[in-house]
Amino acid sequence: MSCVHIIGAGLAGLAAAIELSGTDRRICLYEATSQAGGRCRSYHDPVLNREIDNGNHLILKANHHTRDYIQRIGSTAQFHTPQTHYPFIDIKYGYQWELKRPFYLPRLPLIDYIHLLRIGLMGGCVGNYASPYDNLHRRFLAPLCTSILNTPPEQASAMLFARTLRQIIAEKGGAEPLLPLHTLHASLIAPALKRLLDQGCDIYYQQSLKHITLTDNRATELHFSRNVIPLGADDIVILAIPAHGIEKLLPAIPVPQTYHAIVNGHFITDHNQPNGSFIGAVGGALDWVFFKDGLISTTTSAANALADIDQDITATMLWHDVCRITGVRKPLPPYRIVTEKRATYAATPENLKRRPTTQTDYNNVLLAGDYVRNGLPATIEGAIKSGMKAACTVYAI
Repeated sequence: MSCVHIIGAGLAGLAAAIELSGTDRRICLYEATSQAGGRCRSYHDPVLNREIDNGNHLILKANHHTRDYIQRIGSTAQFHTPQTHYPFIDIKYGYQWELKRPFYLPRLPLIDYIHLLRIGLMGGCVGNYASPYDNLHRRFLAPLCTSILNTPPEQASAMLFARTLRQIIAEKGGAEPLLPLHTLHASLIAPALKRLLDQGCDIYYQQSLKHITLTDNRATELHFSRNVIPLGADDIVILAIPAHGIEKLLPAIPVPQTYHAIVNGHFITDHNQPNGSFIGAVGGALDWVFFKDGLISTTTSAANALADIDQDITATMLWHDVCRITGVRKPLPPYRIVTEKRATYAATPENLKRRPTTQTDYNNVLLAGDYVRNGLPATIEGAIKSGMKAACTVYAI
């Protein structure tokens, strides 16, 4: 029986395994760490004494591949839509507005939207299409671009941003959010692992791939930290690992070269906001505030500068913004700051040219991951789509 070796048990690897499960091929899934999920993981935090997610993720109803994945792993009931609108507040000036159906646009004079119609038509960066002092930029372009692409507008690809907006708008209710009722692990990871085990998939943890032996444009051996696995003539390898891992294993393959961090803060505190609700923000140290049971979480995208600051200072800055947004007047509560320094590639025009395709020059090696060229930014949807695409490509080899 031929085998598909999937390296990496993040969402791209899990999606590929789910797509291939139940077929006549043996599926082996390898994970370098002790748990699956990659950047979409949960863990018990001893300081907060509760299960927390490493970060916060907004899934949209327009994310078809993610919704299909959720349905396949039987996790639909684990998600809800706590609100259909996107409330925003300008922390610096105190102004508030909403993005809501049908167009999810702030209330501005029609003439301000001329810039929006032009975005992506001439390439370049999002910041080229509106002045940073314009209301359209501050209330719409900047917060959405930074959140969707994890890249500030002055660097972000206008074409990728425009394409993503069109995909969301094209779907009726496509901008409506889906959030997990509990943790990311409980909603996206654990059900997938159970399904894979039920289907006979072999899952190996703490198996870090160190080297690939290549012979005549084929992978012939996988060298892990603890063993070497020879590959059969019909075996296929899906590398669902970060871009910097591809750079080490297969240096001939171009990958994005620059990255942006994401910083998340988790604060144990009571609040009077509905569980699962959220608020977007500009003009401060955070971009989003999420309200959970006895917990307030914050997310800051394109956070390279914040990632290098002492965590106590970061926590104080984030909590100061939370207090201004919510009106809470409490001292800094117990907290955890989670920093992903290479959360995603920087979605610049230059990096987009370096996104590799699913198929490689090696006959039995495929790529999966949110950095792989798939028409989407580095999001959950992009990771899952890339995994599904790699799995479908297996049948053509």
